[in-house]
Amino acid sequence: ILTKKAKEYLPYRLDFWAKKFGYEYKQLRFSHANTRWGSRSSSGTISLNIGLMKLPEALRDYVIIHELAHINHMDHSTAFWAEVGAHDPHYKYHEKALKHYTPGV
Repeated sequence: ILTKKAKEYLPYRLDFWAKKFGYEYKQLRFSHANTRWGSRSSSGTISLNIGLMKLPEALRDYVIIHELAHINHMDHSTAFWAEVGAHDPHYKYHEKALKHYTPGV
């Protein structure tokens, strides 16, 4: 059920934020990783964990925005966090709140 919900919801949400902030990505992949909520490959694929469906919407959106920001910054530099912050002014709170959850399904 979680996989089905993720495949219905996450592409819509990823497209919403990508269009809103002008990002382009190659493809979306779904993951079942036990340690990561998402990732972005150098080839432009964004992977999102289906476990995101267990999170409040604001945290899901934070993870998506975080991965989209990796399109311009493949690291966690000051410039990366500035970009995340420009799109999610509450990113520090969201980052901290995310630590109360685990990605494993």
